[in-house]
Amino acid sequence: MLHEPDDRTRKWPRIPRGLAVCRVRRLPLPVPALSHLHAINAPERKPLARGAAAGLMLLASLLLCGALGGIVGALTGAVGIFLALGIFIGFVVGIAAVRARFPDL
Repeated sequence: MLHEPDDRTRKWPRIPRGLAVCRVRRLPLPVPALSHLHAINAPERKPLARGAAAGLMLLASLLLCGALGGIVGALTGAVGIFLALGIFIGFVVGIAAVRARFPDL
């Protein structure tokens, strides 16, 4: 059996008066045995606003491509044709972007 030194023989560093020192040993926290089952069995929740995000992606691509088509049409003198072409391309690009981002919608 090991002999613990008493307070008179123990060597502690001298601490200036007025300072408090706390010596704490950190212990690992216990983990409940069933905590991993909740993560495995819980279904993955999808964000609630997925349809709104998909609609905004489609609208943004329509507006962006329509604006680009209108600018090209204004520069060439055929605004109506290029604007309609830009809106159609924006619809196709928007549908492709929504399908890539939200494949289950």
